[in-house]
Amino acid sequence: MKNYLNGNLFYNRAKIIKDDYNYKYIVLVESKKDEKFYNHLFSNDVYILPLSGWENVLQTIIFANSICAKFILGIIDRDYHLLLNDGIIDTPNLLLTDENDIEMMLFYSSAFDRFLSIIGSKEKLEAYNDCRKVIIGTASKIGLIRFLSLKNSYNLYFDNFELKTVVDKETLTIDVNKLVVKVLARTRSARKPVAIGLEAIISAFDDNYCKYQPQCLCNGHDVCDIICIALQKCFGTVNANEYTAEDVFTHLLMGYSFESFQNMPMYKKYVGWSQEHSC
Repeated sequence: MKNYLNGNLFYNRAKIIKDDYNYKYIVLVESKKDEKFYNHLFSNDVYILPLSGWENVLQTIIFANSICAKFILGIIDRDYHLLLNDGIIDTPNLLLTDENDIEMMLFYSSAFDRFLSIIGSKEKLEAYNDCRKVIIGTASKIGLIRFLSLKNSYNLYFDNFELKTVVDKETLTIDVNKLVVKVLARTRSARKPVAIGLEAIISAFDDNYCKYQPQCLCNGHDVCDIICIALQKCFGTVNANEYTAEDVFTHLLMGYSFESFQNMPMYKKYVGWSQEHSC
């Protein structure tokens, strides 16, 4: 009932915005960061409304579908939904990002190449055949711990965790044992896997890592954080505190082109949806 009421509430907010300001479509997204990303990609007759979480977007779309509302679309991060097989998939009125999140969309675009060519060191970059592969190799190990936490309801607390404490800035290798110890220490959840113990989590990590494609495990914020670390030694010579993950996101966003977005499958799905629902 609470989810239904939330969906009703957010739908009514979207309907008021559409009617009062004469927007053609309302696109629901998870966060203010998503709003910033999509605002410069959609036309002026589309209003981007952040709802603080994918659950709110989903429930609003479910409610909108129940009353056959045709002006509203939801976009949520793919994250680990497909790996968890939790039933959250693309539907006509709900799109999942092609990569795990918008940071990963930026990471795989030409914006990342331009960013490295400007901020990085040419000599250092030439030592790597594929800078993305190096970053993915590190980020995917962190991502697997995130995934296992969701899958097993560990509720491990990653917010504001500083990866520089577990990632070697010279090689970008990660100490998985140290990562798990630190994350467990900062987790206060009642479902924290104290009884299971560190060894079991590490064992689950070793048993599971090769089962998944590394890029499917990556969290975009982790990737941006690792880029900051890589710029200090591996890819460049910047100072330790010169860039934050938010700075990297902003730079990549500024370099991201509408042409890049047009080439994404999710954009083609959006175009199909908008044509079907045109007035």
